[in-house]
Amino acid sequence: MEKPVDAKEITSRLIEDLVGRPMAQWAPPVRIAGYDLLTTVWPVLERAYSWTSANQLPYRSRAERAADQAIAEAAIKGDITLLDAASPPARRVIFERLVQLALALSAEELIGISETVIVVPSDLSRTAHWRIAMTWLLIEMPLPWPPGAFDRHGPQLRALAQTIQ
Repeated sequence: MEKPVDAKEITSRLIEDLVGRPMAQWAPPVRIAGYDLLTTVWPVLERAYSWTSANQLPYRSRAERAADQAIAEAAIKGDITLLDAASPPARRVIFERLVQLALALSAEELIGISETVIVVPSDLSRTAHWRIAMTWLLIEMPLPWPPGAFDRHGPQLRALAQTIQ
């Protein structure tokens, strides 16, 4: 059995690699929340929408560890196409997490709160932001709603997301 992926450990390592200098020398931090955070992860969600056959599978909690590993690998290597190589059940888990994250971020924005936040050094690129968001928010993500709760709303969610961009 493979070792579980630790979100905090992966994120810390990723930031250290991206910044390339000790924490004491990092640029001042910037908070990313709400729609800004949603647009940060949107390219990954767009890609996940293309996994049509995987997204129609039932959610299987036993695929969560494989999903975590795929997310970690894609974020560390900075290549979202690596997610395509995950097993269909793992892609289903990734898709479910992304959809629920997008809905949670949208709801937070609408009611004016910022519960879901990432904090990154201000001199990192937007590409670095999605990589950090993936490791911090999606690895080991507890689902706020039951898996599949929004499956039948896929077209409406895509239309809503288009208005956000």
